[in-house]
Amino acid sequence: AAFAAVLADPEVAEWHDCSPERVAQVVAWVERAVDEVAALGIPDVLVHGDFHPGNVATLADGTRVIFDWSDAAISAPFVDVPTWLSWLEDDPDERTRVWESFAAQWTDVLPVGAWLARRSLFEGVAGAYHVVSYAGIIRAMARPRKGEHGRGIAEFLAFVDAAAASSDS
Repeated sequence: AAFAAVLADPEVAEWHDCSPERVAQVVAWVERAVDEVAALGIPDVLVHGDFHPGNVATLADGTRVIFDWSDAAISAPFVDVPTWLSWLEDDPDERTRVWESFAAQWTDVLPVGAWLARRSLFEGVAGAYHVVSYAGIIRAMARPRKGEHGRGIAEFLAFVDAAAASSDS
C-alpha cells in the first residue's frame, strides 16, 4: 500500500518516467510478490537500509566497520542486497557472487538454490521497499538537495520494473 501511495504522489513522479499504466502494473506485481515472499517465512531482521561499499570502512588493523545506519529498519534480510548491487551495475558476474554470498548465509531459511531462483522476486520487493524509503527522504529535503536522492527513486523502481517484466513474460 505504501508503494502504491508513493507512486501516486506527484512529487515522487518527477523522479521516474513510468507511465500510469506501467505504475499500475508494477503496483499489482508488488502486491502479489509481497504475498509470495510472506509465504516463504523469511524472518524480519535488522537491515542497514543503505548497505553498499561506500558505507563500509577498513580500519588500520584490518577490521571492517559498517557505518551510516540512519536508514536502518526491521525488514527482510534481502532488502540490503540491491543497495550493494546498485554499486555493481556493470558487473553481472559480481552481482551473482553477491547473491550467492548472501544466500550462503541464510541456508537455515532457504537453500541457496531457492534464494537464487527467486533473485528477481527479492530484488523487485526490495526495490519497492527502497522506493518508499527514498520517497520519504526526498519529501523531507529542501528542493535544491532533492536530486541527490530523487535519482534513487528511478534506480530502485528499475529493480521493481525488471522483476515485474520478467514475470510478465
